[in-house]
Amino acid sequence: MMDMDRRDFLKTATVVASAAAVTGLAATAAMAQGTSYPSDASKTGNIYEIYALKYMEPVKMKLAKALYQQGFDQDFSVNLYTWAAINKKNGEVTLIDTGCAPELGEIFRKANDPGATYTAPWDLVERLGVKPEQVTRVVITHMHSDHCNGMLEFPKRYPKAQFFVQKREVNFWAYDPMVQKPSFKQFLNQAGVDAVVASIKSGRTTVLDGDQFVGPEIEVLLAPGHTPGLMAVVLPTAKGTTIVASDLGHIFRTFTEDRVSGIIGDIRPWHDSIDKIKARAPLANIFPGHDVKMTTDFPSVAKDITRLA
Repeated sequence: MMDMDRRDFLKTATVVASAAAVTGLAATAAMAQGTSYPSDASKTGNIYEIYALKYMEPVKMKLAKALYQQGFDQDFSVNLYTWAAINKKNGEVTLIDTGCAPELGEIFRKANDPGATYTAPWDLVERLGVKPEQVTRVVITHMHSDHCNGMLEFPKRYPKAQFFVQKREVNFWAYDPMVQKPSFKQFLNQAGVDAVVASIKSGRTTVLDGDQFVGPEIEVLLAPGHTPGLMAVVLPTAKGTTIVASDLGHIFRTFTEDRVSGIIGDIRPWHDSIDKIKARAPLANIFPGHDVKMTTDFPSVAKDITRLA
């Protein structure tokens, strides 16, 4: 684990290191049991700016992949993103997801479209003006390849950062035999999963069990459905409570039309998760995982980077 005093991090958390924390993990695995961060940003001054960092475009597919049983004959494109949340009070940066490291990124780019472009996620962070030492935490929303493969590089590139992942997500992708079934295996990136597990064993990644505060006014919400342990990230911004929902919804229409994604693990929990996050923020402040509108409809601050809130 990191130096808690130096980082002002998880000040009152009880951390349990136990082989039982996550099935199959060594005793070095850490599970955060709770925090006591204040929940009123207006009093603490912890207000965040949120940026979408587009690391690949376009990813061409049919609409049915983004909206369940809709648009099998409609061509559609999405982008691949990570996100950065900058605390305006102290300049600390929280990154949300790690994207793909270059080897997998190039495979995806070449397999997708001759005109597709890929940029290493850490190059985008640097382009935003963020220095590696500013990154104090990284939230891994789920362990699909395009969200966790960057773990091959992130722990080295952000040496002061602590990482977070949900217990259910690790248990499934790292240890459940079901992931070898074709329906799930097509989304499995073993290198990325292995990198997450190695980071847990080293103490760099904290395993969470349910809803938790992971930083000043930064709350993660367990939101299963797309995957067993996906989590959304809730932050206070100048626009009010804002949620990076990641692939709980691939596009904005997921939330406005209450339509499940075409890439779904369990539909009933997904609906419960959607209701859960909609109760926490207005629709205009809930951001999906892949919508091109996060690039086209928000102000650009640098190449491939837009400010969402």
